[in-house]
Amino acid sequence: MSDIARISGSQPAVPVQGQGRPQSKPSEAVRPSRSDQADFSPAAQILSKLSDLPPRMGLVAEIREQIANGTYETEERLDGAVDALAEDISDGLL
Repeated sequence: MSDIARISGSQPAVPVQGQGRPQSKPSEAVRPSRSDQADFSPAAQILSKLSDLPPRMGLVAEIREQIANGTYETEERLDGAVDALAEDISDGLL
Protein backbone atom coordinates (compact mmCIF):
# COMPACT_ATOMS: atom_id res chain seq x y z
CA MET A 1 0.00 0.00 0.00
CA SER A 2 1.10 3.53 -0.55
CA ASP A 3 1.63 5.88 2.32
CA ILE A 4 -0.66 8.84 2.52
CA ALA A 5 0.61 11.87 4.39
CA ARG A 6 -1.48 13.22 7.21
CA ILE A 7 -3.31 16.48 6.88
CA SER A 8 -2.15 18.68 9.69
CA GLY A 9 -2.52 22.26 10.67
CA SER A 10 -4.88 24.73 9.16
CA GLN A 11 -3.96 27.35 6.68
CA PRO A 12 -6.14 30.24 5.60
CA ALA A 13 -7.80 30.12 2.21
CA VAL A 14 -5.94 32.12 -0.39
CA PRO A 15 -7.68 33.53 -3.46
CA VAL A 16 -6.52 31.92 -6.67
CA GLN A 17 -4.97 34.25 -9.19
CA GLY A 18 -4.50 33.18 -12.77
CA GLN A 19 -0.77 33.09 -13.39
CA GLY A 20 0.33 34.17 -16.83
CA ARG A 21 -3.18 34.92 -18.08
CA PRO A 22 -4.26 38.51 -18.52
CA GLN A 23 -7.58 39.37 -16.94
CA SER A 24 -10.19 40.19 -19.57
CA LYS A 25 -11.85 43.55 -19.40
CA PRO A 26 -15.64 43.86 -19.66
CA SER A 27 -15.29 45.57 -23.04
CA GLU A 28 -13.35 42.56 -24.35
CA ALA A 29 -16.00 40.03 -23.34
CA VAL A 30 -17.24 37.75 -26.08
CA ARG A 31 -20.69 38.70 -27.25
CA PRO A 32 -23.15 36.06 -28.50
CA SER A 33 -23.38 35.62 -32.22
CA ARG A 34 -26.50 36.88 -33.94
CA SER A 35 -26.89 33.51 -35.64
CA ASP A 36 -27.79 31.70 -32.40
CA GLN A 37 -30.91 29.59 -32.62
CA ALA A 38 -32.88 27.19 -30.48
CA ASP A 39 -34.47 23.97 -31.68
CA PHE A 40 -37.45 22.71 -29.71
CA SER A 41 -38.52 19.09 -29.61
CA PRO A 42 -41.88 18.11 -31.10
CA ALA A 43 -43.17 17.45 -27.58
CA ALA A 44 -42.21 20.97 -26.49
CA GLN A 45 -43.93 22.42 -29.55
CA ILE A 46 -47.14 20.52 -28.75
CA LEU A 47 -47.04 21.64 -25.11
CA SER A 48 -46.62 25.22 -26.25
CA LYS A 49 -49.68 24.94 -28.50
CA LEU A 50 -51.69 23.32 -25.70
CA SER A 51 -50.92 26.19 -23.35
CA ASP A 52 -52.40 28.59 -25.92
CA LEU A 53 -55.78 26.81 -25.93
CA PRO A 54 -58.61 28.49 -24.02
CA PRO A 55 -59.61 26.82 -20.75
CA ARG A 56 -62.69 24.63 -20.99
CA MET A 57 -63.95 25.22 -17.48
CA GLY A 58 -67.57 24.45 -18.40
CA LEU A 59 -66.63 20.96 -19.58
CA VAL A 60 -64.41 20.41 -16.55
CA ALA A 61 -67.24 21.41 -14.20
CA GLU A 62 -69.68 19.11 -16.04
CA ILE A 63 -67.34 16.10 -15.81
CA ARG A 64 -66.64 16.77 -12.13
CA GLU A 65 -70.36 16.84 -11.46
CA GLN A 66 -70.87 13.56 -13.36
CA ILE A 67 -68.08 11.91 -11.37
CA ALA A 68 -69.56 13.17 -8.10
CA ASN A 69 -73.01 11.85 -9.09
CA GLY A 70 -71.60 8.51 -10.23
CA THR A 71 -72.88 8.99 -13.79
CA TYR A 72 -69.56 9.52 -15.57
CA GLU A 73 -68.54 5.89 -15.98
CA THR A 74 -71.02 4.42 -18.47
CA GLU A 75 -70.89 1.09 -20.30
CA GLU A 76 -69.99 2.89 -23.54
CA ARG A 77 -67.07 4.74 -21.95
CA LEU A 78 -65.75 1.60 -20.27
CA ASP A 79 -66.04 -0.35 -23.54
CA GLY A 80 -64.16 2.42 -25.35
CA ALA A 81 -61.42 2.45 -22.72
CA VAL A 82 -61.03 -1.34 -22.89
CA ASP A 83 -60.90 -1.22 -26.70
CA ALA A 84 -58.27 1.54 -26.64
CA LEU A 85 -56.21 -0.41 -24.10
CA ALA A 86 -56.39 -3.58 -26.21
CA GLU A 87 -55.32 -1.62 -29.29
CA ASP A 88 -52.36 -0.08 -27.43
CA ILE A 89 -51.28 -3.53 -26.25
CA SER A 90 -51.54 -5.02 -29.74
CA ASP A 91 -49.58 -2.08 -31.18
CA GLY A 92 -46.83 -2.71 -28.62
CA LEU A 93 -47.33 0.62 -26.87
CA LEU A 94 -47.80 -1.02 -23.47
